[in-house]
Amino acid sequence: MTTSSEKFLPALPDFAGLHHVGYSVPDLDAAIAFFTDALGFTIVSRGGPLMAGTKPDDDRMTRVFGVHQHAKVRMAFLRRDGLTVELTCWETPEQCITPPINSDIGAAHLALAVTDLDAAVAALRLYPGVLMLEPYENDAFAYVRTPWGMLIQLMAVRST
Repeated sequence: MTTSSEKFLPALPDFAGLHHVGYSVPDLDAAIAFFTDALGFTIVSRGGPLMAGTKPDDDRMTRVFGVHQHAKVRMAFLRRDGLTVELTCWETPEQCITPPINSDIGAAHLALAVTDLDAAVAALRLYPGVLMLEPYENDAFAYVRTPWGMLIQLMAVRST
């Protein structure tokens, strides 16, 4: 890995912006329900299952997705206020089912801006299985762990 001052390779050409963010979930229907009911997203599309062909040595899933060759996936795209989220539900013989915590390598979270952090926290506390972590100093943000373990950060946006 090189530092920013050591530019030996070109940067990504023709970058056009963020397309979507994606998260793996254990139950696609339950995750869609949470995103639509609790977070106000709408379903854009659903797809799948995608899987390898019928030949035993078909490794298309490994070549395309970097997963076990016999994996299959269903997905849904959801949108709210210009943000598109892809939820994927994988069936595969090799899968880690322990949700990562913030300090794990490769861990991720979805940060959503809210104008009333207290109201957002109160609303999400009503959903079964949701874990609300303690808000940060001056109520700048708070983390939410969904029933399946995904981290969502609620960022307080204050008007000036």
